[in-house]
Amino acid sequence: MMQYSKREHDMAIGAATAEAMVEIQKEMNKESNGDKIYDPNLGLEAFSEAYEHALELYAGHYPDSDQD
Repeated sequence: MMQYSKREHDMAIGAATAEAMVEIQKEMNKESNGDKIYDPNLGLEAFSEAYEHALELYAGHYPDSDQD
């Protein structure tokens, strides 16, 4: 398994948070137009997928500096 830097993890968390918020809002808008209730597990799934994808993109490109 690849080791990721703290910087790569932090960047992936930021990217995943932003993407998950958009996906959650889309789902909530869909649900509010009907009689369905929003499932919060969808937000966790969206975050998890976005985080893994972001880590793949950032891997090896953003090493931790000696000052961190």
